[in-house]
Amino acid sequence: MFIKTYKTTIKRILRSPLFWIVLAVVAVLVFMAANREMYGGAAGTLGDKDPGYVLGYHKYHEMMANLLRNMMLYMIPCLCVVTVMTVIGGDYADNFYEIERAGGVRSASYFFGRLTAILTVLFTITLIFSFFSVNYYFFTRGGVSNFNKTPTNYIADWHLTSLKDYILDSTKVIFRLVVLCQLPVIIEFVALTYAVGAFLESGILAGIGGNVAVVIAYVAANRYQWDFYSTVYKYFLPARIGSLLYVSRYDTVFNTPEFIAKHGSMYVNDTFESCATWIAVTLGISAVLILYSFISTWRRKI
Repeated sequence: MFIKTYKTTIKRILRSPLFWIVLAVVAVLVFMAANREMYGGAAGTLGDKDPGYVLGYHKYHEMMANLLRNMMLYMIPCLCVVTVMTVIGGDYADNFYEIERAGGVRSASYFFGRLTAILTVLFTITLIFSFFSVNYYFFTRGGVSNFNKTPTNYIADWHLTSLKDYILDSTKVIFRLVVLCQLPVIIEFVALTYAVGAFLESGILAGIGGNVAVVIAYVAANRYQWDFYSTVYKYFLPARIGSLLYVSRYDTVFNTPEFIAKHGSMYVNDTFESCATWIAVTLGISAVLILYSFISTWRRKI
């Protein structure tokens, strides 16, 4: 029954015109962000859209963290909200819950089948957008030819020497960033929107509540993004640049004691403990919201 609900939910998402409209808008925004100049020319240096710009090794990792962070400011969270809204809207407006339950689907299978389907769709889309953003930026800023040139704002040597090296390294880092930094935030916004919908018994109100949370998170990101010692930044900021930079550069020269002793930790910008705490808090909040939504679903009558 879990598989049945899982498949049905994915079909419902993919048949929603609103989902496709928002997905198209998000896709355009992701492209614009990847195409936008990230490192402008200053003090006689070239901007990253100048043909003579050479991407440095430290900017390569920073670029991945920045691009994926930009997606989590409001683009992916908005898509999370709309996806949940299209799914749970049918629970109350179209009697979808009653139909499924009458067909013998248990509450647990129904709820977790729906939740897993939502997360599967959003994770897949986010992974695709992340791979596109990083690779588009990299290959429109010199690509592998940068490996044989002196980088702009030189900090450290490239440890990659070929296209194969780049593909293996970037794939590893992108997966790491998506799973550890983007997926927890996706789960949080999905859980929040689902909980609002379960409490108010309305898909539309779930969408309104979820988007209010997106706006609050966006304002908080602009207010606290560099306030590293604030409680909001440490535990509750969805688009947390420090965690993204740390995860991106986790196994690089920038995270070695020798490099930090010489240059400081500005290129890592976080610690394992603080990053793990942020992930744990994000998932903890999500777990509470998911538990509430499940109990609400379990207590419903048909």
